[in-house]
Amino acid sequence: MFDQLVFTPADIDLSRSPLAGKVGAETYVLGAFNPGMTRLANGNLLLMVRVAEALREPVKGGNVHAIRWQDGAYLRDAWPLQMVDTKDPRKFLIPGGGWKVMALTSLSWLLPGRARRGGPFGRRGPLRQGDRAAHALSMLRRRGCAHL
Repeated sequence: MFDQLVFTPADIDLSRSPLAGKVGAETYVLGAFNPGMTRLANGNLLLMVRVAEALREPVKGGNVHAIRWQDGAYLRDAWPLQMVDTKDPRKFLIPGGGWKVMALTSLSWLLPGRARRGGPFGRRGPLRQGDRAAHALSMLRRRGCAHL
C-alpha cells in the first residue's frame, strides 16, 4: 500500500509564484491541495496542484489585509480590525449590510507539471516544480502502477 505525501507546501518555489513581488507583502504556502494527474492525448502526463498562498502577516498596523485581483493586478486591501470578525485566520467577515461579506487572506493558483510519455517530470516543466512529482510517480510505478 502506498501511503506517503507526494507533494507538500515545502515543495513550492514561491519565487515562481504568480503573486511573487506583486502584493507588497511577504507570503507563504498555506497548502498544496487536490493534486490531479492525467494522461494527455500525446501520451504525456499532466500534474495539477492547487496552491493556496497566504499573507505571512495578514494583521498589521491595526488592519487585516485581503488579497484580490482587479483590472489585471493583485491588490492588498486593508480593513480596520474593529470593523471585522477575524476568528478564522483564512478569512475575515465584514458584518452589516444584511448579508455575509467575507474576504480572504490568501489566494489559490494552479501549479502545472508535465512529463513526456514514460519519462520523469523534469526541470523543463512550466514552473520547475516537477521534481517532487517525478519522485512520487517513480514510487507509484515501483509499486505496480505501471500504467502511469
